[in-house]
Amino acid sequence: MAEEIKICKLIIKGYDQFKDIELDFTDPKTGEPLEKICFIGRNGTGKSKLLKVIEGFSISDHLASNKVNIRDALFAAKFQVGLHAFYCVRDFNYKGLPVSYNCCYEVEIENEPDWLERLALDRDAIHNKYYVRGNEGNSLSRSVSSFMHKEHHKFLSIYCPPEDENNPLISLFDVPKTNFGQAISSNQYIYHYQVSPSTVIGFWERLMYLINKRSKEQEKFELQNLTKTKGQLIAEFDQDNPKILNKIASVWNQILDKAGLEFDVENAKIPFQLDRNLHAYLKLKDSSRTIGYNALSTGIRNFIFKLGHIYSLYFDRDVISGVLLLDEPENSLYPDFLYDLIDIYRQSTTDKRGISNTQIFVATHSPIIAAQFKPEERIILEFDDDGGVTARRGITPEGDDPNDVLKKDFAVRSLLGRKGVEKWERYLELKNKIREAPKDERSDQWRDELLSIGEEYNF
Repeated sequence: MAEEIKICKLIIKGYDQFKDIELDFTDPKTGEPLEKICFIGRNGTGKSKLLKVIEGFSISDHLASNKVNIRDALFAAKFQVGLHAFYCVRDFNYKGLPVSYNCCYEVEIENEPDWLERLALDRDAIHNKYYVRGNEGNSLSRSVSSFMHKEHHKFLSIYCPPEDENNPLISLFDVPKTNFGQAISSNQYIYHYQVSPSTVIGFWERLMYLINKRSKEQEKFELQNLTKTKGQLIAEFDQDNPKILNKIASVWNQILDKAGLEFDVENAKIPFQLDRNLHAYLKLKDSSRTIGYNALSTGIRNFIFKLGHIYSLYFDRDVISGVLLLDEPENSLYPDFLYDLIDIYRQSTTDKRGISNTQIFVATHSPIIAAQFKPEERIILEFDDDGGVTARRGITPEGDDPNDVLKKDFAVRSLLGRKGVEKWERYLELKNKIREAPKDERSDQWRDELLSIGEEYNF
């Protein structure tokens, strides 16, 4: 039986700005892996890069390819698998060895209490004991790689990059261009996906695939229960086999409702011929007038397709373990849309059993997003004096005022712009003048100015 996998720790040595960093993804009170983690920090501290490193571990072979230019870097990730824990380590170009001959091994740590310390101090000792050349090494009994194999349907890894300037959704006039025949012939159960505007056709094809799969299962169900009435068959089947468009609507409408929109499920045109497409649109709640996807704002359009795609990937499978990597999910969304956004993503990672076993990693510049995480779930990246990156936990409690998160966790010294700072300094100056000067005509003028500035800037 497959066991749940969680990432507990990430260690990076010698990779760009990550000269020597250890990131702990466990609850400091319980030691259990955190369900969601948020990276915040200034531009250039490597938030997006961390998501790519985690993606590399989650899809097993990505980091071992030449897609990234890595030299003399060491990566280690601590995984918890069921009741066990072990490290997966990759050492790139160690002592001049080419990438293809570098380590990709698993080390069980239950009997290796000092393993991590020796890794940091003596890479030769670790290589002598655990080094694997290509496929020549002995395979371990508990392997992340085997669990995350591309044919394993119970693991799901999803990476959502930030918005791309070459966004194909910008020119989307109608529904995504594909057809029913393409949808039912595509492989719908690979275990790693990139979800972005460039993969929207894959999302639309998955909707058609799931609609068709449900139809076939319904036919099979009816043939197996010929003694029951049509009404009984429909009721029983619908209870265990919800319609994907209805479920997508329940997720989308949480966001669309704020814009006075909803997904028009009732008037969706389901394709049955191979050359036809799925036609399903949004509508205005008040007038029921159809709204084309091209008429939506860039932010809402990108968001609903991304969210819908994620939801559809979980809809028809048992996901024992999952990793969802979200890079700047706040892009192009009005601040009011950001509240509870992480909860909505969490809902979208619920599999067909109603269970969410997915670890969510988020990189963000938004204090509204960051406030949706507990302080121990926030990892703040900062530059040290040597240009390397260090990490610390958050401070403010979950759900706190985003302005407090901005000041304490983002370490923004002032929320005022230049003009606001000038007004604040003038405000303090007037208070001192009024306190020190005798009451006369000038002090009355100062009081009027003080009250005006205070009301305008809420001082």
